[in-house]
Amino acid sequence: GRSVKRKKTTKRKTARRNPPGYSSPEEQKRWEDFKDKELDPSQETEQEVMKLFDIDDIVDVVRVARVAQAADSNALDMLQEYWINNILSGPQTHMVNIVGNAANSAWDLTVQRGMEALINIAAKDQKGATFKEYKHIIKGILPGIARGMRLAKTAWATEVDFFRTSVLGEQVTLESGYIKGEKIRTAIPGKVGKVVRTPGRSLLFMDSLFKGITGTMEAGAQAYRIAKSEGLEGKELEGRIAELTNTPNSQAWQLAVDRAEGYAFQTRIRSESEGGGKIESLVHSIAKLKNSNKLMNFVIPFVQTPYNIFRIGIRKSPLGSVSLLHRLATDGLFKMRDGKPLMGRYPELVRDLAEQVIAWTSLSLLYGATEGDEDDEEKFFLITGSSPLNRGEAGVRKRKVGGDYMIKIGGVMIPYGRIEPFSTMIGTTVDVVRTM
Repeated sequence: GRSVKRKKTTKRKTARRNPPGYSSPEEQKRWEDFKDKELDPSQETEQEVMKLFDIDDIVDVVRVARVAQAADSNALDMLQEYWINNILSGPQTHMVNIVGNAANSAWDLTVQRGMEALINIAAKDQKGATFKEYKHIIKGILPGIARGMRLAKTAWATEVDFFRTSVLGEQVTLESGYIKGEKIRTAIPGKVGKVVRTPGRSLLFMDSLFKGITGTMEAGAQAYRIAKSEGLEGKELEGRIAELTNTPNSQAWQLAVDRAEGYAFQTRIRSESEGGGKIESLVHSIAKLKNSNKLMNFVIPFVQTPYNIFRIGIRKSPLGSVSLLHRLATDGLFKMRDGKPLMGRYPELVRDLAEQVIAWTSLSLLYGATEGDEDDEEKFFLITGSSPLNRGEAGVRKRKVGGDYMIKIGGVMIPYGRIEPFSTMIGTTVDVVRTM
């Protein structure tokens, strides 16, 4: 492709640049201001643009776009970027991110998927989970690792999440930011900026890796479900699966992306007009307010990830029964609406039923191990939940059983408070038992 060659000269020159696509008038204006700018080789920021790059290579163009974005930043943008990355710089934050991604994915692809397949034997949802899809999930592990590593390396170099671009063919935008989809833009230019952004880039690296792995595994499972629902068998079935998994933006990949982003707690928050519920649309409004006012980012730095963790944790706990029963009452078990049976109107039914079976089974099995009894100190196996409202009671409990969100096995205390969504799932279950 065409490229701009770096020359040993101090003479200013005009760079030719193609934008990676913009999703807002602000992004468009930045490119219009930057595309014909006179570059000064003595400036470190502009040296990055003047290096050899292929204007037909989206990775190269995005790298240059990040430079343009940083060049347009002010002191407040830089302060915010430094502050956010400083918050995320602790090793524990990154370990929690890795463990949370791995645990949530592993749980859904094994224990919960098995329960979904078991329930679907009775539900007979043609596009629901089956035990035979495990073959295709396992087949996706090695290709998924390869895809995940490619995406992770690209994300580290460009500070952009390429997952959707890679498997759905979506246009790259810089608007979503580089930290957990929170629309935090690059602001500090040059090598100093890259160093400051190391915590955010590390999170992006690991999230891209996990989404590449779980997305590929899920694509195989979703492709199998689609092919089976079309009544295919034998070689035709395998051929259809291969077609769906090898075609970007296929129905299988669209479903797989939704799942993979869910495992990474990055499901996009919808407004009411986009199909979100009342609570979700309220959170969407809060996120919109945060992104419209730079000072609000110091008050509410993160919205999407905390909300998704809370939503998934509650949904998988016994409290998720409330939402399940409400949905069943609203849609009706047997009535038809718009010519669609219940499964057509409630595609998550098998998933939600599986989650509640696991939640209530766990509650019954852990009932005796939960805190709240007079013999808590004598129990070999004990689980604590959230902190009591009474501070005095919380202090006494900390001395007796180790504090909030703890699992006690003999004399060993294991904190689980930051392993999501299990912290919310288990903690809520313990709190339910404590109030009974």
